[in-house]
Amino acid sequence: MDLERMLRLMESLGNDDPANGPMADLAEALRCRMADDLTGARRAADRAMATMAGKPLTTPGYAETLRVIASIQRQLGQYAETKRLLDLAHQALAATDGPQAPTTETVLRALADVHCLLGEYDEAMTRCRQALRITEPRQDLAHGFGLQLLARIHSALDDLPAAERANRAAAEILRRHGMAGHVAANLSQAGIYQARQGNAAGAIRLNRQALRLREREFGQRHSATAESLITLATAYAHAGRSRRALRLTRRAIGVYRAAGADTDAFRLASALLDAGQLGFDRRRRTAAGDTAAGLDLAVRTVGEHHPLVIRGLVLRGRVRARAGDRAAAFADLVTAADRQNRLLGPVFGATPEEGRLRFLADTRKEVRDWLLEALIDSGTTTGPDVAAALRLVIQRTGLTTEAAARECAAVLAGGYPDLAADLDRLSELDRLLAGGMLGGAGVPADAVRERAAIEERIAGRVREARPSAALTELDLAEVAAALPAGSCLVQFVRFAHRGLAGIDHRDARYAAFCLPAGDAAGARVVDLGDAGPIDRAVEAYRAVVVPGDDRIDRDRWLATGTAVHQALFAPLPTTATRLVIVPDGLIHRIPPATLPGPDGLPLVTTHTISHLSSPRDLLIGAAPADDPNRTALILADPDFGPGPVAFNPLPGTAREARMIGDLLGAEPLTGAAATKSALRRDPPPSIVHLATHGFVRVGADDRIEAGLGLAGANDRDADGILSADEIARLDLRGTRLVVASACETALGRIHDSEGAFGLHRSFAIAGARAVVASLWSVPDRPTARLMTAFYRAYLRSGSAPSALAEAQREAAAQHRPVTEWGAFTCHGIS
Repeated sequence: MDLERMLRLMESLGNDDPANGPMADLAEALRCRMADDLTGARRAADRAMATMAGKPLTTPGYAETLRVIASIQRQLGQYAETKRLLDLAHQALAATDGPQAPTTETVLRALADVHCLLGEYDEAMTRCRQALRITEPRQDLAHGFGLQLLARIHSALDDLPAAERANRAAAEILRRHGMAGHVAANLSQAGIYQARQGNAAGAIRLNRQALRLREREFGQRHSATAESLITLATAYAHAGRSRRALRLTRRAIGVYRAAGADTDAFRLASALLDAGQLGFDRRRRTAAGDTAAGLDLAVRTVGEHHPLVIRGLVLRGRVRARAGDRAAAFADLVTAADRQNRLLGPVFGATPEEGRLRFLADTRKEVRDWLLEALIDSGTTTGPDVAAALRLVIQRTGLTTEAAARECAAVLAGGYPDLAADLDRLSELDRLLAGGMLGGAGVPADAVRERAAIEERIAGRVREARPSAALTELDLAEVAAALPAGSCLVQFVRFAHRGLAGIDHRDARYAAFCLPAGDAAGARVVDLGDAGPIDRAVEAYRAVVVPGDDRIDRDRWLATGTAVHQALFAPLPTTATRLVIVPDGLIHRIPPATLPGPDGLPLVTTHTISHLSSPRDLLIGAAPADDPNRTALILADPDFGPGPVAFNPLPGTAREARMIGDLLGAEPLTGAAATKSALRRDPPPSIVHLATHGFVRVGADDRIEAGLGLAGANDRDADGILSADEIARLDLRGTRLVVASACETALGRIHDSEGAFGLHRSFAIAGARAVVASLWSVPDRPTARLMTAFYRAYLRSGSAPSALAEAQREAAAQHRPVTEWGAFTCHGIS
């Protein structure tokens, strides 16, 4: 129910009838609130509340009283108190009016709104979806309000396409009902989305229109008008017209301050920080004062961990950096990063992987990259600041992989029986999508959309997928202690270098952190330089080695490989010969073991190298004890079948499988027996070896499609494609090792700090502790030779990284070209 209709109803009922409760007082409170007289509103609301003292929540009028007081608290920016009051109102209405009643829906929507304002996006999305389910059949005004709120939540999560869709749907309903004030809010939101997507002119036009509507309805000194001034200022700022933006922001601040004790403290704090940012951009002396005032008010209003406070800390850090106080700037950025960690759980609970990636990309730009820039530009290479920066990088690396693995493990453990129907449908969709990846049929767009909707529901339910308190409490000493003896962690990081103090560099750099085993105090960092030359050197090296045959030009290998080694490894402040590497950026595309060292020989001759998606993988714990019921599973030389030929036969892999089967004491499954269903063993196999075709490609809508070809793969109806999504939903808990002896199984789309999203990642999500995968295609015979040597070494040592290094070292000693043995890398722990 909108405020005006609620006001008319309360006025008609009055206070005379005890069954109606304190309606006249509530009507006066609402009237005052609509006029921005919050002092009068509070007085009337307090009178109404006094009549409810000592009465149960189910007393007529009690819930309405709580709702009105909550609306006043919200307008004052007191969001924690607003949430408390609305929770009580929801309890009362659910008991008296029922969970599907319009009154209950109104409170659910108000709760979603305040959860969003507090940065509790998971609860906001849950409450908003509950409210929309109630109004969906009616498609009434309340549904329009709900869609408008849904758009705001999507916008907070940086899902602008979803926000625009919801906002357009809301606009149709609001215009149909002639809700001028809400139409203005809708136009403002649409303008914000346009600005964030680069259409500054469209954003200015929409926000001017919204401002005119609000000035006509409320006048120039109303808080709603001030809100429109801020959104118009934001549009001008995106257009590069910061002077005009600052003037509009000052006008809005004047409106908020004129309200005195009745002002919306949250919006005033936000406007002050806007003025601080614009002043910083224009090099105004007022920037420091506006920033300090906005940050102080934000802390007092919403607490220390709110996104607005994080934004204020970053801005204050930049102001201090410009003033030359680098130590204080760095401290602000570290504080901002620690507080931002607490937002990750609510975000991961509100959106599936795609949304999580968007949010993490934003957090890198907003906090992490500024902090890294401050560290590198200071010239500091060791000490507490280096440790603090490394701790942050470790906290923010590989989060989506860890979340997906936790989600799958929780579901497989049977903790969410209510999701059974969604999980069954997800399996059906995965099979459908896998079948459409090859053969030109394409992936059905409606199936992709349905899958995304199911994933969103699962994300909202499975709490284990949300980053836990262990993330915020991460101890660098525990990471150092978990490293293999004598080894060194090498954490590469690619970061934007934009000019912390306001000097706009607009480039990217690489840095490398080194953490010796057992020595947290020994953490070091080295600036590796501009990312552009390093990325070009990596691609030049790949152009030499990727053909994957024995026709390698050794001089070109030596020249291009030395360039990469000099850029990435020669500067590392470590002499350790066992390296645990966490790559970033294009470093994911090369196997470091193949690079020529100072002696001109491949690094593998002197080093053992393994890869992790995150150093936090070291803290998973020891592998489970050997289970005699777990055996090795070997799939090779599948019968791909007739049909449009996507996969040619691989008879050489049958020989590879027999040799490995003899070593592991397992009978290989080949031909028609090499099926997807063979991977669904109970209990899961201890070792999985897959010798077949793999593929990674960009499909429709820029969607990455990756998978393995198994029996029947050439017939799209035979369910012979095992996609990356299907692999991730296998049960490989307790599987010690997966070897994906197929083409390019370690490649995939690269997300900074999150890794390459290829098949090796999917096996890790499914539960495999170590995955050996390839970065290019290798002929059957040298692959069989390398794999036989690898398993012999693995059976002796039980360590996949050591075994792979031993097998590759043996091949290098035989002077075999790196293209034959260097494609394979080991990911994970074992």
